[in-house]
Amino acid sequence: MAADDARGDSAKPDTTADDARTPQVPEETEPKRPKHAAPPKAEPRPEAEPETAPEPEAEPEHETEPKPEAVRELGDTGKIYVPKTEYTAPVKATSELDAKKRSMTIRAVLLVVLAAILGSTLIVTRCFGLLSGTTVPSVVGYGEERARATLERKGLKVKVEEQETERVSDKGHVLSTEPAADESVGPGGTVTIVVGTVTQETQDAPNLVGLSKADAANAIMQTNFFVQDDVMYAYSSTVPAGTVISQAPQAGSERIRGTAIDLIVSDGPNPAGTDGDHASESGKNTVTIPDVVGMTYQNAVTLLRGMGLKSARGKDVLDYGIPAGMVSSVSPAVGDEAEVGSTVTVYVAKSDE
Repeated sequence: MAADDARGDSAKPDTTADDARTPQVPEETEPKRPKHAAPPKAEPRPEAEPETAPEPEAEPEHETEPKPEAVRELGDTGKIYVPKTEYTAPVKATSELDAKKRSMTIRAVLLVVLAAILGSTLIVTRCFGLLSGTTVPSVVGYGEERARATLERKGLKVKVEEQETERVSDKGHVLSTEPAADESVGPGGTVTIVVGTVTQETQDAPNLVGLSKADAANAIMQTNFFVQDDVMYAYSSTVPAGTVISQAPQAGSERIRGTAIDLIVSDGPNPAGTDGDHASESGKNTVTIPDVVGMTYQNAVTLLRGMGLKSARGKDVLDYGIPAGMVSSVSPAVGDEAEVGSTVTVYVAKSDE
């Protein structure tokens, strides 16, 4: 038996070297075998598991390509260990074609933005113009229908109010507006036009020139419509003394009941040789501004001089109630009191052509 044991021990494979490489695993208790039985053949031990490959060290952030790690063979298995790596593809250099495409794209975007800005500017400008309002045009002196059409073309609404006037020539014409001309009104705003109306009876002034002072006074009284106002004296070398040289309002002009008529009566030739100058014999310090509206400028100046007033021509004005070339208005106004020797500004109507 000792010999058998010796043979059995000698038949066992030497596992010292393997035990040194692999961790010891407690062996299960082998079942007892009968003596003189042949020892079991040693089963081949499994090959050692490959060692776990160490994790590759993190590469610095600034490096884009990791350094390759050496490829190792694992034992006799024929397998190759390849470490995992993070790979970043290198940035391709921009070609000339790509640069041109990018430049064209940028230009197209800039053109679109510029067009949008210009469009917005036009819209804002137009909206601002609408929101800022419309300037009221001047329609004073226009007939009602013409004034209405002018305002409506500006996109404005029109409201009409009537106002009684003593100037028959103002009948049916715009006397004023609210808001006034050149003022601003909101989009679609309303402009009120004041139109002159004459509800009273009217008559033409009688012709008194050439009559004596007494006959002229009698003619005025017989009309039962007009009244006599100032009678002033002026020098004249052509009109006999005591005879009417001129009158205001002039003969034939339509006026309402109660209109006062001023007379200029000749005082004979002027010792100084100048006709038309006011004769101071009247002794009056103030006079009423005569109604020279509708007269020619020269006739108006002659009448004013005869009443002891100086005259100056103002800027011609549009007045659709008065024929062009005739006196439209004076300042001070007709009927106001003025000192003898003061100046009256005369405004003459002009054509709108």
